[in-house]
Amino acid sequence: MEENKALALVARPKRRYVGREERERILAQWARSGARVEEMAEEAGVSCRSLSQWKRADVPKRRVREAFVEVPAPMTAGMWAAEATTRCGLVRFSCSASPAWAGQLLRELTRC
Repeated sequence: MEENKALALVARPKRRYVGREERERILAQWARSGARVEEMAEEAGVSCRSLSQWKRADVPKRRVREAFVEVPAPMTAGMWAAEATTRCGLVRFSCSASPAWAGQLLRELTRC
């Protein structure tokens, strides 16, 4: 006699809530064990995805202080601090030129 084989639909298990204290306990146990994420997830009865998300969320966010610091470029032959094109031509300023002097020179040259 041949058995009838049928397909059965299996419902996904319902999600279970895991509180903060239990998450911390599971993460600590995982860190001590050195187990792979799959092994620890199965042992704890949670999904691999949840375990990975908990681990990422547990890592403290490092605050990076962003700051811009002006670093003077070394002056070599052929390098200029600034260039300006006027009706009189191209003007190049060295690093030793003061901004006030350069501004006055450009104002005078625009009168040409």
